[in-house]
Amino acid sequence: MELDGPWRVAPVDDRTRRQAIGPNFDDSNWATADVPGRIEAGLGRPIMLRRSLTLSPREGDQRRWVVLEQLSGRADLWLDGAYLGDPVARLTPHALEITQLADLGSEHTLAVELNDDPTAGTISGYRRNWPLTTGLTGPVRLVETGPVRVDRLRVLCRDADDSRAHLLFRLSLDSDRGRQAEVITTVDGEEVDRTTRTLAQGANRVGWGLDLPEPGLWWPRILGDQPLIDIGVEIRVDGEPSDSALRRVGLRHIAWDGPICSVNGERLFIKGANVLPVDIDTDSSADLDPAEQSAHLVRRALDIGLEALRVHNHVAHPALYGEADRAGLLILQDIPLPDASLRHARNVVTSRVRDLVDSLGHHPSIASWTPHQVIDGERWRSRPTADSVIEARLRHATRGRRPTPRRALLDLWAGRSLEQVDATRSGARLPGILASLPLLDRAGSHLYLGWNEGDATDLPRLTKRLPTIARFVGEFGFPAINRSTAARLQSDIEEWRASLGFDPDTLLERVPPGQSRDLDAWVSAVSEQQADVVRHTVEHLRRLRYRPCGGFTVFSLNDPTPGWGWGLIDFDGTERPGFSALAEACRPVIVIVDRLGAEIAAGSSQTVAVHVVSDLRYDIDEAVVDIEVTGPDLHLTRRFAGAVDADSCSAVGTVTFRTPEEWGTVEIAATVRADGMSAEHHQSVAIQLPLS
Repeated sequence: MELDGPWRVAPVDDRTRRQAIGPNFDDSNWATADVPGRIEAGLGRPIMLRRSLTLSPREGDQRRWVVLEQLSGRADLWLDGAYLGDPVARLTPHALEITQLADLGSEHTLAVELNDDPTAGTISGYRRNWPLTTGLTGPVRLVETGPVRVDRLRVLCRDADDSRAHLLFRLSLDSDRGRQAEVITTVDGEEVDRTTRTLAQGANRVGWGLDLPEPGLWWPRILGDQPLIDIGVEIRVDGEPSDSALRRVGLRHIAWDGPICSVNGERLFIKGANVLPVDIDTDSSADLDPAEQSAHLVRRALDIGLEALRVHNHVAHPALYGEADRAGLLILQDIPLPDASLRHARNVVTSRVRDLVDSLGHHPSIASWTPHQVIDGERWRSRPTADSVIEARLRHATRGRRPTPRRALLDLWAGRSLEQVDATRSGARLPGILASLPLLDRAGSHLYLGWNEGDATDLPRLTKRLPTIARFVGEFGFPAINRSTAARLQSDIEEWRASLGFDPDTLLERVPPGQSRDLDAWVSAVSEQQADVVRHTVEHLRRLRYRPCGGFTVFSLNDPTPGWGWGLIDFDGTERPGFSALAEACRPVIVIVDRLGAEIAAGSSQTVAVHVVSDLRYDIDEAVVDIEVTGPDLHLTRRFAGAVDADSCSAVGTVTFRTPEEWGTVEIAATVRADGMSAEHHQSVAIQLPLS
């Protein structure tokens, strides 16, 4: 029985609560709220939801359960005033048995009290860690099973090749008493295994392995096809069906060699983006379908050449994982670590890791688990005032990797839990920000050059002096604003400072409004700065592919709130210039010319290196690169031709020129043509004249 639809809802206090949990309470003057859904913050906390239901007499040894598929916050449940339990938000469904209570009559009242969960994750940088709101965010159902119920089913692909694939099963069963049950495993509806298990009363855990011969391997889209199979587990008691569960699985082998990911033995340079929740702002997103939004983000990521999405510090809508499985997009899944005290954090971390793997571990698209503790100051911090820019960048980059006692313990607990529940994804800490000895090779970096850490053109010098920070870059970017936010910042910056997820003073320093002719021009200049940061960073990291860089994820692909954000796609779906810049920088074959910075001295000699990067899985016999350098009394052309290896970065040559000694700009344009494809590179540099 589905219990979705309108429920009665109202804020409650102790006095009201004592009466509202009973079946005879009059709630006709209460408001209504749709389930599933989030509850508007205007109702306050705590809140209670009530729903009446009619049940027919049960048959034989059937058991009845109230199942909450997904819960945001903490809850207390009552049936006809009898207390059922206090579930806390997690990924796996909550099942509360009501068999004996349901036998007392046919008319019943279900009451649910909701409160915020103090250990729940938050979205860093949005409204100063805007918490996800409370609500019954998944379907609520009344389920009937036999005497044995499937509580959890975990299906993991340990390894796979052309000859066989090995699956690991972990099953949790709830039995009404001690008895024997048959466990039947099916693949696409065909039985492949049958065993008899002896169960005790209550919770039982069963594990086994299964080999599948000559499997169809699942690949990322750039490497191959994405066949999926349905793995079913059915429980029979005395020959009669009792309960069942189904998982859709892809057969592949994921491995990490430091920062480099390989799928089925084929290494892959990961070009990706962080993705943020599509339903964080309930007031603004009420009319939008989160499932369609999530699936659409996957399709847009693939359209611009990305291989991965990092689900940043939250668990995305199930539609995102399903679409990623079908489309061949890798998922780097963050595990939000709690803000609770260390006394309670260990149990929270352990249960959160277990729930995450039980709920999502069967998805072939998930390539890593990343323990993530929110550090909001990274994007909020103002630009440093150190005399040496590079030394300041080095200090900041290493500070993000220093282990503190709290971070080290949380990371240790999460790592041990992951090793116990999912040993199929090695190197699971990429691309996280937590790093502690002896696993520094598995840590990623967050680099905000171009924002509060110097200029994007400092990146080559920074990575040369400290190569380890480029092993995997989990975040980089620049915020963007719309016209209304820009007007607010110019009218009263202090009033709006607390509602922003970035330091407005840094924005005003980076892109001064006084240099733009009007408000619209300033908004466009901010967006263009975002595009430049993305373009420069991606090009340099692709040039470092595998030596030492294993990939990157830009922050971020989408904006969860209107008005401003770090996303390349605005809240309403509009693509910002940074989106096009990322698409151009992620083409399968690109040409990269060394960046010269914003200014070069008049009369100076300049030498730039030219590289061609190819993501193609085959060699290109002949590629042609044309270079043109123009400026005042300067025109230089060069042509290079040669072969390009598969999945490589090839050094093409160098171009040397002398900067004109007069005012103007130097333009560098490069074009590569290979295998019917072409890509362009362009940069403009101002000539700096000596002071007279």
